[in-house]
Amino acid sequence: MHFGILGVGASYSQTISFDVPEGANGRYYLIGFADSDVIGDRYFIPGYGRAGGVNVHAIGAETLQQGTPIDLGWGLGFLFGLAAATLAITRKRLAHRYLIFATAAAVLLCAPVALEAELIFLDITPGLFVLIVVAVALGWRRFRERGLVNPLSNLPNLNALRLNRDGRKQALIAARVLN
Repeated sequence: MHFGILGVGASYSQTISFDVPEGANGRYYLIGFADSDVIGDRYFIPGYGRAGGVNVHAIGAETLQQGTPIDLGWGLGFLFGLAAATLAITRKRLAHRYLIFATAAAVLLCAPVALEAELIFLDITPGLFVLIVVAVALGWRRFRERGLVNPLSNLPNLNALRLNRDGRKQALIAARVLN
């Protein structure tokens, strides 16, 4: 242990290792400075605010007491997002695409809540990124094509014919039939 004040540029470090006996049961006590601005042992805890380092240690000990955490990484979320995006691309109906994107995003956002209660951690950002990129690309493509096709006849409109360079060499015959 160290008591007193450190000089400018000085440092102090001490490591204590110990083994907890198998089957150690009963109450555990953690004693420390809970509100210590003097030594700079204050941290931001999400959902709680600023608290002393002893609170962080208590939360960590409580988590480790429940079991060993499992980190699944980012690959599983990425593959799920890729599979959902691939499924959405293969659908012709716009409503089906929206439903697939919304369901996949909801699963990616809700899965960590259920998994973290069991100490299983999953990174969902890559999967959400894939879904967003593919949805934006499909939306942009649909937006661009919508201006080139007549919605009633589903045929190319005048703008589409102007953009087709090979069509300039061919004759265009237009007829308007009134009944």
